[in-house]
Amino acid sequence: MTETESWSQHLRKLEKERAALERVPESKRDWARYGLTLHLIGNLHRDRESWREALVLYEAAREAESHLPDKTRDWDSLGKTFHEIANAHRMLGDRATALDWFRRARDTKERAPREQRDRVNYATTLHELGDVLETLGDLSAALEAFEDARREDEDLPEGARSRRDQEITLNRIARLHEKRGEWARAIEILGRALEILESMPEKDRDWRLHACHLFRVAYAQIELEDWREAITSCERARRAHERVSAETRDLESYARVLEEQSFAYWHLGELEKSLELLLEARGALEQILSERRDHESYGWTLHHLGRIHGALGDEKRRLALLEEARAAKAIVPADDRDWDSYALTLFAIGVGRRRLADVPGALSSFEDARKAHERVPEGQRDWAAYATALEEVALTHEELGDFPSALAARELRWTALAHLPSCEW
Repeated sequence: MTETESWSQHLRKLEKERAALERVPESKRDWARYGLTLHLIGNLHRDRESWREALVLYEAAREAESHLPDKTRDWDSLGKTFHEIANAHRMLGDRATALDWFRRARDTKERAPREQRDRVNYATTLHELGDVLETLGDLSAALEAFEDARREDEDLPEGARSRRDQEITLNRIARLHEKRGEWARAIEILGRALEILESMPEKDRDWRLHACHLFRVAYAQIELEDWREAITSCERARRAHERVSAETRDLESYARVLEEQSFAYWHLGELEKSLELLLEARGALEQILSERRDHESYGWTLHHLGRIHGALGDEKRRLALLEEARAAKAIVPADDRDWDSYALTLFAIGVGRRRLADVPGALSSFEDARKAHERVPEGQRDWAAYATALEEVALTHEELGDFPSALAARELRWTALAHLPSCEW
């Protein structure tokens, strides 16, 4: 029997039972059994992702269960119905309604005595509640829901909820701490998630996920300027990436690990090691076909390579790499381009041209940087970088003897500075 035949047979059986229950007068109907039957039919449609049909059935199940007196009602079962209603609304794109139903599911399940509650399902409801809250931007409430799910997970008997599900909850908690800039707490939670991954047999381990978690630990350590620990975490992430076959390895993620490790070495003043890692990152990115490459990321790799060559005293090589970085970033369509990032590369080119005594070329680059910043909506613009670009435009005009143009640039700069807190001037 095929899967489709089995599904159809199960549906026919449940529909037959539903029809039999509906022939019983409402005053004598077994509402608990009727509600369960409707719920199970809803599950079949859910499994086929027929969300509208599933929602109608879950709503009918809820209506059936409302006929039961409170003292005999199975609150846990009703909570599960509310959970499925919430999930159907979410899958249909109505997150606000889904949020209301997930909250009702949580509150209803909590009315059931703890010993009668399906605690695995309750933990799932808390997790899904957190997911919707995060999607709607309420990060504090989302974190609270995920933390509740984590505590419920930790209180469950060993093996009741899969280690993978527990890791997923920890992962979401860590991401919320990252969004809030709470780097030390993110490192702690990611450490717990890694303990779960590392408890699995190596042959069953998701090495990409393992590498991703280690990279995020390294990123947080860099935010905390813990350079040596970040280097160690990056090294572990590299080894995890290398456990993935060359044919399926995520080269962009691998390159990002190399870039962060290079960044840490840069801050420690170990420029040769930083350069070595960035060259390896460039090589990894260049293995990706041009039409699939993240040109913004590739451009930044080239930009940082130029910066290191400049620090090592090779200004011509620095400028050449910055020009390559500009060309890479320019491939990104204008509507998708990070214009502030593009402007920073143009600005760096201007600095390089001035150092090589090409003052007209420097002016052209600084003007291009100014224009790039101006492509960014005012509410999102990097005003500090924009003001710096305008100052360089003014200084370069003065070098060339064009004082009216220098004055105009400085007037624009004062307008830009007005958008910054006074302590940033």
